[in-house]
Parts: sequence; structure tokens; C-alpha cells
Amino acid sequence: RGAAVRRLFLDSITRHRAHLISDCPSPPCTHFAPKMKLEVVSVRRLLSRGLLDMYCVKRERIEGLRRNGCAALPEDFTRDAVRLQSVDAGTPCLNEFLLYHGSDADSIDEVTRGGFDPRRGGESTGRLFGHATYFAPHASKADFYT
Repeated sequence: RGAAVRRLFLDSITRHRAHLISDCPSPPCTHFAPKMKLEVVSVRRLLSRGLLDMYCVKRERIEGLRRNGCAALPEDFTRDAVRLQSVDAGTPCLNEFLLYHGSDADSIDEVTRGGFDPRRGGESTGRLFGHATYFAPHASKADFYT
């Protein structure tokens, strides 16, 4: 598993803006820094049984409400994200994707115990879209904001 997670992480690295505060006059931005060189030092599985149980219950509820699956999301939202699919035949698509969130090492235990707290969103790098928990399809973007 560690090798697969490492490969997904490294494959998602891409180029980004040169600075957090964009100097682009209007989108799309063309001022990109070279692709980051990140190294995976270790892969550890962090699991909160309580949060996983809550997720499974919520997922089953949504699956019951959406027996034919959820409407596809616009490609702008999903183009670079890894879609999660059930190994069980006939399980509807619920628009689940693997996304990354950057965090400092001191916050990992808190996130593992209690999940992500959207009220803390933007404490270190801003909140362009308001208080929220931000995720990205690229590990390099999550790292950029860390």
C-alpha cells in the first residue's frame, strides 16, 4: 500500500503559480514556477476508527438515497483528481475522489482524532473562498499551501 500511495502522490506533482499571491492581471495565470521536487520520506497510515465509522454510515445513507449514483461533476472539478471506485459490482458512483490536504506535523494528531475543522481554514495562508477546509487534486498544491 505504501508504494501505491507514494506513486499516486508523486504522479500528482505539477507546476503552480510562482507565489501564493498571484500577480496575474486576470486568469488564466501564465506565471508558473518550475515543477516542485518533492521526496516521500515515509508513508504512514493514520486512522480514526470513529471517523471511519461515521464516514461509512454517511456513505451508506447517500448510497440509499442515490441508488443510481450521483450526477457527474463538471470536468473542471474532476479532471486531475483520482476517482475512487468500489470493487463491488453494481455499487453506484457517489463522486468520491482522492484529494490532498497539506498540514504541518504538529496538526496531524488533531486531524486524525477529530477530522478537519473548516473553522480553522486559512489560518496560515489565507482564505480566498472563505473559512473552509481546502483540498487539491495535486499533492504539490497541498504542499504549496502548507
